[in-house]
Amino acid sequence: MNEKVKEVLESKEWQDFYNYYLDLGIIEQIGLFRYEDIHTNFLASLLKKDNIYGYGLKPLKLLLNFIKENQRQDKENKEDYFEGINLSEDYEIIDFSEPDIRKKIDKYIPDLYITFGIKQRNIKKHFIILIEAKLESTEHSEQTITYYEKLETNQDLRKYKKIYIYLTLDGKNGKDCSCKNIYEL
Repeated sequence: MNEKVKEVLESKEWQDFYNYYLDLGIIEQIGLFRYEDIHTNFLASLLKKDNIYGYGLKPLKLLLNFIKENQRQDKENKEDYFEGINLSEDYEIIDFSEPDIRKKIDKYIPDLYITFGIKQRNIKKHFIILIEAKLESTEHSEQTITYYEKLETNQDLRKYKKIYIYLTLDGKNGKDCSCKNIYEL
């Protein structure tokens, strides 16, 4: 073996490098692997109407209940997304579109985008849920402000109540979120 190669392989830097990548696959090593993508794909598969888990729309309804409960506890957020709708009573999900992973909004692409309606008695409301997942990263380029501004000013989306979610592993990294109209989970 060439002495220079042997010297490199025995160096502390090479050993640190080798140990770091020892447990990673080739996809992870070359940077094609993102935990956010896996999480977003799983979440989208769970929120599909005919998901492979056999849950139907139950995960979406659980997410709506979770949002409602956390919104109720959030004293700063004065808006009631579900005004007039009692999520603890029977309601129907209507006009459901399958979750759209990485839907392009202008030049930016949020992680997950869902449109649907809720019908309960004589009330019918339409919603968009936009989820920006930040599991091992932080926001850049004021993404959330851009999503918010683009959706709020889009005349074709006037009928939709928009729920913006900034999803983190611990709920604490949301402090990095540039748009304060986004709900942090």
